Amino acid sequence: MHHSDARLVAQFIATRDERLFTQLYQRYYRKVYASCFRFMKEEEARDQVQEIFGKVFTRLHTFRSQSSFAT
Repeated sequence: MHHSDARLVAQFIATRDERLFTQLYQRYYRKVYASCFRFMKEEEARDQVQEIFGKVFTRLHTFRSQSSFAT
């Protein structure tokens, strides 16, 4: 079953269920990696993606849904 980003975010905030965050991670990893890779080498890009998603994980509870998660 494919849930919308908004639903995954809301459910993750409510439950802190890491499986929900994993779905978001898998959905956006390539896009974030591609953005990072344009500005840095491959290994640095992979490290940066991990850093980005780590910050998203710890701060997602502050997301106000005024824009899409993808942005």
